[in-house]
Amino acid sequence: MRRTDFFLLTIIVVISAASSVTAEVRESSARRAPGEDTGALHHREANMHLCPEGKWALGEDKWGKIVRVNMLKITAADWAQIPGVKKAWPMKGFEGVEGMAFHPVISEVKDVDGDGKPDIFRCRSEHPGARIERLRYDDGSVVWESEPLGALHGDESRLPVFDLHGAGRFSVLHATKDGTWCINADTGKTEWAARDGRGDIIVGHFLDKKTQAVVVRDGGVLRCYDHAGKKAWTHDTKLRGGAAYAHEMGRCDVDGDGLDEIFPNWQKLTMGLRGDGTVLWEDRTQRHHSDFVDYGDVDGDGNIEVIYDHEGCSAAKGPIYVVEPLTGKIKARIDYRKQGVRHAQNIALGNFEKADKGLEIAFCEKGRNIYLFDAGGKLVWKRPVPASLLSKGDWDGDGDEEILAFGLGANVDGMFSVWDGDGTRLYAISFLPSPYHRMPDDKQYRKNFGGSWRAHAMPGGHEGIRRQVDLDGNGRADVIMPFGEWHWGSDSILFLMEERPKSD
Repeated sequence: MRRTDFFLLTIIVVISAASSVTAEVRESSARRAPGEDTGALHHREANMHLCPEGKWALGEDKWGKIVRVNMLKITAADWAQIPGVKKAWPMKGFEGVEGMAFHPVISEVKDVDGDGKPDIFRCRSEHPGARIERLRYDDGSVVWESEPLGALHGDESRLPVFDLHGAGRFSVLHATKDGTWCINADTGKTEWAARDGRGDIIVGHFLDKKTQAVVVRDGGVLRCYDHAGKKAWTHDTKLRGGAAYAHEMGRCDVDGDGLDEIFPNWQKLTMGLRGDGTVLWEDRTQRHHSDFVDYGDVDGDGNIEVIYDHEGCSAAKGPIYVVEPLTGKIKARIDYRKQGVRHAQNIALGNFEKADKGLEIAFCEKGRNIYLFDAGGKLVWKRPVPASLLSKGDWDGDGDEEILAFGLGANVDGMFSVWDGDGTRLYAISFLPSPYHRMPDDKQYRKNFGGSWRAHAMPGGHEGIRRQVDLDGNGRADVIMPFGEWHWGSDSILFLMEERPKSD
């Protein structure tokens, strides 16, 4: 055999062996259950010693009773038996149209036809061609599906459903990279699309007291559209690039004239505007964006204040500003730095501690603790709650609102919990193990969908980050709670949580 022939034969053998090994690896990867690599396996096994043998069990920890659900055994028919769960709509990560993956956060639960029964709205996929769907309350079947829309802009807006015309006819608004879409909630037909309105959405009585308008934050530019989709005004902050990065934007009628004011926050700016776009004030000393903007009579003087974080989120330097809403004048500062906060995440503002004047600020450090501060910034209590987002609502029907805590993480014990103003936990539930994606190859999943392996419970609905309301008139809050992995492609559940009467 010539040397060249031997060399070629050697190459063929090596390539053949490599191909065989590659095929075995691919076959092994295809057989492997999702997540069965070292990092993901750790996530799946965390807290699994707490997982009940049966479908669910009522356990206990330092703070009281806690419901723990075995997600490997629970079925759709079982959810009605779980304490604190009023309704559950399990949704497959990939369902129906190929490439269309349900995202539990982009959803809303609201009665739009006056039959006394809530209707469910959801978005399918973050990609171009996404659709909005309306589902029936009882069985989750599809009532209608919208035409294909643009790719999702982000999840800050959730899925607003409002009566824009003031005539008892609801519309669904969807924020996409191709503009803001307005869809008839009865028929699923597109009413209008503002193609230059690409960004986060808020809805309110900005232009008049009957109809509601839509404000869209597109980078550093605000655009307002009336109920028919006609552009009413534009305001350019001149913020660009990283300075225009933002999460929060809200609205509130702070002076009682029947028209809402607007309070957007960016990385380098917090401001107040009238509903007609007139600038009230600007805080251009903002150092890092706030993960919350809220409003209420914080100090009990009879006037509404606006509250935001001056240097928040991962900067975690604060302080929290309490300001006059029409001037931006600082009335109080709440310094959370001495608590060792690593990531300033979210607040719930309410009258949680009845003995004190004014409102309390329930403040959560991402995934670690909840702190309750009084109106003057004094720490009332601290609890080791794995919360990432907060809201409030009357959980037990006693006329007072409680703190609702929504968790983030792998197999978190106490993914959702309810806390009274004195630091007593009224309810908690765990889902073990957390839902995870169904792709056979973890690396490919992360490349295509950005999966994080972290399950997330969130306050659902467009305004659910501030308050969860009573949907059926029984005096108890119906807590909309999307739950699943943070990104697309995992099996998820849209929950309606509610405390049951003691007699149940």
